[in-house]
Amino acid sequence: MNPKRRFEHFASSVYSLPLILALALLLSAPAETFAQDPAPEGGSPEPVGVAPGNDGLEQAEEADEATGTPTEGRYDPASLLESHEIDGTENGDESDEALVEVTDDPAQPADGMAGEPPAERLSITPRFRRARGFAFRLEGGRAMWTLDGEQIASQLSPQLRTEVQTLMVDGTHNAPAVTMHLAYNFLGHATVGAELTATGWSVFTPGRGGGGLAAMTLAWHPAELLADLIPIGLFRQRAWDVSLFGGAGWGAVGKDRALRGMHTLFGARAEIYLAPWLAVGGSIKRHGLRFSEYVIHWDNNRFETLPDTSGGSLFVPSISVALRVPTGS
Repeated sequence: MNPKRRFEHFASSVYSLPLILALALLLSAPAETFAQDPAPEGGSPEPVGVAPGNDGLEQAEEADEATGTPTEGRYDPASLLESHEIDGTENGDESDEALVEVTDDPAQPADGMAGEPPAERLSITPRFRRARGFAFRLEGGRAMWTLDGEQIASQLSPQLRTEVQTLMVDGTHNAPAVTMHLAYNFLGHATVGAELTATGWSVFTPGRGGGGLAAMTLAWHPAELLADLIPIGLFRQRAWDVSLFGGAGWGAVGKDRALRGMHTLFGARAEIYLAPWLAVGGSIKRHGLRFSEYVIHWDNNRFETLPDTSGGSLFVPSISVALRVPTGS
């Protein structure tokens, strides 16, 4: 190619470069650049920010006069431009009010933490006031007996008094104990339940002995009251619970000789929730023995009464696992 032809080819390329750039910019522009205002009913769309022409203005004013609509300043180009401003205008104020209305929604707090759950829902501890339910608890511990041999012997016939210490007091041993507890919690603050405690020693030998105590219980959960009075995370966002409980029932204990009758109990329990339906914990409880019969022979139902009851106590420390079944809200 001669120099002249090369120069003409180069010049044509340079001249066409602006056209190519303009075409590229035109094709890459967003669609919003060419957006138009929505068309009014029965009309055609108008470009954004452009005031009507003189002919259109006269027709619009005639239509407003026919309908009684004030036209002063309505089609002024300056007023049209001001109507599209946001900062410091009436439209901006309305937008701010709409924003306040949205952020006032409890599900979208004004501090920007949208969707954050209330403090109460952060706890995995079951909120019994919102979802009442049954709880089944299995406890394992040790039964430690304390019998008052002198008080028992003082209420028996002379021929039985000498055997009380040997057959009754010394024949009752501390041993493992198992408690099954079924309860129903209502209002979040109280639980009504029933429990059965069983213990035994030498259970696989002919000289086996043991005892069993059944009781109705009522428990109070003070952490629920503190959660209402002191709205802090320690109580409302907790994964633990404590309760104080008491009750009364009937029971018996013995081997060659036995005692049976009423008893009372009082104790405390603490639990940690691994899930809303599962908890592990421990408890301590003391049974006050009020046995009113000294059993001489179980098969023949031979016994002597104890007018002043037997006295004595049973202390049971234990660990537990609890399962909870909601019944509704």
